[in-house]
Amino acid sequence: MKWILFFMTLPLFFSCSGKMIKRDIKDASWDAFSNESFIRMDQQRLLKALAQKDNMGCYVGDFKKTLAKFKDGYEKQKNESYWLDIGTCFYLEGEYEKAEFYYRLVISESKNISIKSMTLNNLGLIYLHFGLWEKAHDYFNQAITTAPAFRVPRFNLALLYLQFGLYEKTISIFTSTHFARLKDVDIYLNLASAYLFSGDLAKAEEVFKLIPTESYRREDLAGAYALFLVEKGNMVEASKILEQREKSDVAPFHIMTQKIEKLIALKLHKD
Repeated sequence: MKWILFFMTLPLFFSCSGKMIKRDIKDASWDAFSNESFIRMDQQRLLKALAQKDNMGCYVGDFKKTLAKFKDGYEKQKNESYWLDIGTCFYLEGEYEKAEFYYRLVISESKNISIKSMTLNNLGLIYLHFGLWEKAHDYFNQAITTAPAFRVPRFNLALLYLQFGLYEKTISIFTSTHFARLKDVDIYLNLASAYLFSGDLAKAEEVFKLIPTESYRREDLAGAYALFLVEKGNMVEASKILEQREKSDVAPFHIMTQKIEKLIALKLHKD
């Protein structure tokens, strides 16, 4: 199952920070990171949350115009998040080197603990993008130390552990008091995956059952749950789950789900 684990975990790094798969959440009660991240908000929630933010345009793809406004307003800027907002604009645009430059300005100039923690987390994400895992690990930990109540850096750290097969550490984070009693599909997905990959099918099943049925149309969730069902020996149900999935534009997910489909077909043929 190792090849499946690689494809399963590869896209998960950016669950809370990127746009690799559609994860829009309409119901705020199912978004455990809504106070720290806009990335999974649906259009209605996003526009409401960003109504007073200077970099709102960057979240809807209007980078050039928004960055020009920041430049014009430099002399009279009083917002503590000024450099962070510019850095995030460049991050969302995919200009990671420029984003890093502005994030480092935040670290050197800001005394706001929340802003520093968010910036350290975002620097960790940039290093993930460049495959600098140890640096990413260090920055996520710095973000957690700076603002221990924040969940996003803990989530990203857990995904980093999951990627490298450190399942006990992943489980430890997701079952800690920081994530207790939270409803969130992405938390459930990654916790269930950690249990699955570590061989604890009973615990994996408990967590998978917490995920709303309609969420299994999402391709990453469908793949993870189908793999669980394969391990349980339920090939027919696993095949149904994959048939009902909504395919994304993420190549690793396609490879993963296609391989699982072939595995199911092989096992059904043998039986």
